[in-house]
Amino acid sequence: MTFALLCAVTLGGLAWWVMTPRERTRLRQTAEATLQQAAAAASVLRRRPEPLAEMLRGRTPVPVVTPMLVAGYLAVYLGVLLSSDDAALVRWGASVGPLTTNGEWWRLLSSSFVHEGVLHLVVNLVALISVGLVLERLAGSVGFAAVYLAAALMGGVAGLASSPVTVVAGGSAAIFGLYGFALASWAWGTAQQSTSTIRVSTVARLTPAAAAFVVYHTAGGGVPGPGDQMGIATGFACGLALARCLRLAKPPVRRIALTAAVTACLAIASAVPLRGLTDIRPEIERLVALDGKHAGAYKRAVAEFTRGTVTRLELVELIEGTILRELEAPKERLRTFDRVPPEHRPLIAAAEHYLKLREEGWRVRLSGLRASSTQILRAADELEQAALTALHSIDH
Repeated sequence: MTFALLCAVTLGGLAWWVMTPRERTRLRQTAEATLQQAAAAASVLRRRPEPLAEMLRGRTPVPVVTPMLVAGYLAVYLGVLLSSDDAALVRWGASVGPLTTNGEWWRLLSSSFVHEGVLHLVVNLVALISVGLVLERLAGSVGFAAVYLAAALMGGVAGLASSPVTVVAGGSAAIFGLYGFALASWAWGTAQQSTSTIRVSTVARLTPAAAAFVVYHTAGGGVPGPGDQMGIATGFACGLALARCLRLAKPPVRRIALTAAVTACLAIASAVPLRGLTDIRPEIERLVALDGKHAGAYKRAVAEFTRGTVTRLELVELIEGTILRELEAPKERLRTFDRVPPEHRPLIAAAEHYLKLREEGWRVRLSGLRASSTQILRAADELEQAALTALHSIDH
């Protein structure tokens, strides 16, 4: 690029040098006239009313919902940033199956305000502002809010169904929904040959932010995730229902309410099969704590046994009357878990394997104590190590 520019400047200077004074004067006059004509044309274009811009200013002079969404994004991100711990996203409203499906359904919407990092936030904000300021003024604040919430809700349900135990955060599904709504508006405007809805020039202005948004959210797998796909499908469907009249006026409240009601019914019908998912991770944490409690109690008892303050029978009673009894409770709880997400089913099997090894190890140790057999106690140590290895693999 630099070389081409240098060549152009050199050739231009050479041409100017070989020209006669009369030719130079004529060239200068031609250039001045061309610049004046271009300036006049630009001035006319600036004064010429753009149909969509004129209509937007008259229909919704001051957008309200888009600035509120931006403020919500920033406020929640600041809260997550100040929390600075692993559970901050969930505490501030991110969606995760075992919580969302056990009464915290509001997370399907609140998760759209939670972002995982500054780049995630900035990409979504730029996309939201660029498309939101156009669509809100075109469809009105009520219609715009309805489409955003519908896409966020349906996208949240789809993301929950596809990854029940994954923490879902970010407004991408809702923003994809807005792009779906813009696409439907453009399609209606093209079919109706309207100059006062989304046009090619409007799409061109939205393209840079949309391209950055799509690239960011498809960088991992090349296609949007299930939640984002559902979001854009929901937005497009809402657009087909609401955008038909946009060339004349904002969609009527009755139609917006009907569209929102249909979306809510679909979301509820899709969410019902997901309700009551069990989170196995707290049970794993209880197993780790219980193992530490048992190991500590036995270690202290053995230390007292070596000092002669505890008898062999008391060691036997500790294992038989306390440790083995307390291992029965987690075994029973594992049998009652019937709504475990597919991703957690291997954890159930691994926990059951650990409990089997741990119980067998304690029973072998019990036999070794009763028989005063060092060989049997060594076998118990091997079983204990195998059980601890199994527990460590579950916990990590």
